[in-house]
Amino acid sequence: MLQRLGWQRTGGFRNALDYWEARTHSHEMSALRDTRLVFPLIPDAPDYEDLLTDLEQRLRILHGDDLARAIDLVRVMISRRLDEVDVKRETDNEAGLIAWQSGNQMIDSARGLLSTAAKTASGPRKRFAHASSTIADEYLRHCYMGQTRVGSYVVTALTPSEESFATSKSASAKSKKHPRIPGRQITATLVGALGAVSAAIEESRGAKDALQAFDEKIGSGVSYELLAALEPITTGDESAIVVEFNENDQLALAEMPVHRAEFAFTPEDGKVIARARQHFEQAPEPRLLTVSGEVTLLRSSQADAERQIRLHTRIDGRPRSILVNLSDEQYDQAVRAHGAKVMLSVTGEVEQRTRGSAIDRAEAVRVETTPVSAEVKSEARAPLFDMGE
Repeated sequence: MLQRLGWQRTGGFRNALDYWEARTHSHEMSALRDTRLVFPLIPDAPDYEDLLTDLEQRLRILHGDDLARAIDLVRVMISRRLDEVDVKRETDNEAGLIAWQSGNQMIDSARGLLSTAAKTASGPRKRFAHASSTIADEYLRHCYMGQTRVGSYVVTALTPSEESFATSKSASAKSKKHPRIPGRQITATLVGALGAVSAAIEESRGAKDALQAFDEKIGSGVSYELLAALEPITTGDESAIVVEFNENDQLALAEMPVHRAEFAFTPEDGKVIARARQHFEQAPEPRLLTVSGEVTLLRSSQADAERQIRLHTRIDGRPRSILVNLSDEQYDQAVRAHGAKVMLSVTGEVEQRTRGSAIDRAEAVRVETTPVSAEVKSEARAPLFDMGE
């Protein structure tokens, strides 16, 4: 709540007190002798109640009705199990004013980030177009827009953590093929995707092929839609996206290492994001194919649950090497095919990357009986069965 009112933690004392300073000084604050806030942390301490009362009085003097509104919002967030996503952009004035068109762009970008996170949670792609629109639409209907914070211009989105969302409108939407995805998982997906963008920016610095780093992060959530949502935010000014998970519930994911994540972007980062967005936009549309070939690489990492293979095959009569991401069960089939020296068939959307091709999510995998020593006469083909939405 203090952060919402424009305060930042500057230190503490023996895990008993936290010290907070205002990011900017108001007229009311300039009249105070001591502008530091002291937040007590130990309820059993003899001076806890006195310090808490003093803190509340000072906040009411400084913020008036804004304090009551902030308290009400936090209560709603706790009761409705809402996580928080803040999209920030620096402005050249203390009032946090921003041009109308730029403000609209930030709202559109925030919507794009949430929509893309929902789509990515159901399976990463280089470009979604109209795919996975069901979960994105349903997720956005359950999100809220919160009040802006003190300081630079901020768009606040409040996202549901407890509800789950359908990935398909079909009658089998509750089946294993079309699982429902919790809102908290979607928010965590956004954190992972933003982290992947930040990592790709760092890896691209000084690299001969700067955009390859973004291609390699598609499996971690980088997509055309994510980059298109980030570009307006990061162009021309310092910007940041902060995600705060509601710590007052029991829905924390096992793989969620932190309760708060912040991703800062410089104008130079914005230029890299713009180039990557253009690169993704120019990429050919993925093709849903079934490819058969020899497993030439097996890669398994327990640390990040990565299961990858490289499949040597033919597409349009030409030899191709395709990197394929697999589930645990599919990976076991690939290991069996490799051990038996027989062909493996994989159905999925084949995407062209900077270097080679890839299938980010295999829809189906089958171990064939054809030995790998035999020349593959068949071409990659359209799947013989309906893959659904």
